Amino acid sequence: MPTPVEVQGGHVFVAIDLGHSHGCALKESGAPYCWGLNSLSILGTGTTGNKNVPEAVVGGHSFVAISVGYMHQCALTKAGDAYCWGFNGNGQVGQGSSGGAVTSPTIVTGGLKFTSVSAGDLHSCGVTPDGDAYCWGSDRYGQLGNGDETEDKASPSLVSGGLKFATVSAGIRHSCGVTLAGDAYCWGSGENGRLGNGSTSGSNAPVPVLGGLMFVSITAGYHHTCGLAVDGKVYCWGLGDNGRLGNDGTASKSTPSLVVNVTNFAWMEAPAGTAGSAATYPARTSFALHTAAKTRGAGVSA
Repeated sequence: MPTPVEVQGGHVFVAIDLGHSHGCALKESGAPYCWGLNSLSILGTGTTGNKNVPEAVVGGHSFVAISVGYMHQCALTKAGDAYCWGFNGNGQVGQGSSGGAVTSPTIVTGGLKFTSVSAGDLHSCGVTPDGDAYCWGSDRYGQLGNGDETEDKASPSLVSGGLKFATVSAGIRHSCGVTLAGDAYCWGSGENGRLGNGSTSGSNAPVPVLGGLMFVSITAGYHHTCGLAVDGKVYCWGLGDNGRLGNDGTASKSTPSLVVNVTNFAWMEAPAGTAGSAATYPARTSFALHTAAKTRGAGVSA
């Protein structure tokens, strides 16, 4: 079993999130630091070359939350402004144009305020104070949820259906959210049943997750999704290889499947942009080949 090692640099972080080959964290002051793969200077540190220790992100920003995707990241200020930076080949940074990389935190266009933001594989999503969900970036599989999967969007595009969300998670080729009423919806690629609607077909608009369950959080991972129900139980669905669904099997599931042997979870988050799930508290996501969790006081990530 791998042994945890301390992240070097002597920093004390209050939030951390991991992408495919890099990670970012926030200090108590809100200052962001990133490390790992730095192709095209995606880390935003103002320097080139990969980083094996955390380096400060340029710009002097203070953030209250950060989400790391495949090769980009998004963060939120106390005032509700969303900033993104990193690879922008599909407009996932949300600056109004696509191509290359954005090498320092840049405010997302559109003048919107957000309560949460999530960086996925090649797209990003956020929720506004009134519960509207917006996504931007790649829409090849309908993962923006705006009813149109023919055109990428380099600025926020409203998720269709008139639903009001408490949280939204951007994954790989799909997105999921929990409404203010606790209902779970997913959209985008339906491969391996990751939308949870009993089908492997995709959808370019939100479809309800089956099972009659009420959720408090949800996380869209690599080829699967996990959600924390109001009773503290965790359910996962989608690709089941490597046991990533936690249901004592390896078969894929197109509807929520109960994670066995553990109960009474308090928190759950999964990312986007990776191949699986990892526990991070209070951060959102991780790109692993498994799903990890902690009991009360900690978290779950797909």
